[in-house]
Amino acid sequence: MASVEINPGLWLCADTENKKVRLSLNDGHVDLACRLESVSKLNQFIADGEGLLFKGRLQLHKDAGRITVLLNGQPTAQLSVTTLSSLLNSI
Repeated sequence: MASVEINPGLWLCADTENKKVRLSLNDGHVDLACRLESVSKLNQFIADGEGLLFKGRLQLHKDAGRITVLLNGQPTAQLSVTTLSSLLNSI
């Protein structure tokens, strides 16, 4: 499992699960939200100019080279495309 701190006390974690990637938002103790997605779809999201990935509690919104992490529809943190790409490459 790999993780990156995106806000003080808030981590974005990535782990492989059945040929997919499990992205989870964690406060250090418990998972607040998680999503399973294929590696190819995540890489396509990173390569595209703008877009939205996932529906539900955890969403990623990409705009102008920045990715906004939404938890329950509320912006929670921002990270660069490079940070997400590095996170995925480290698993």
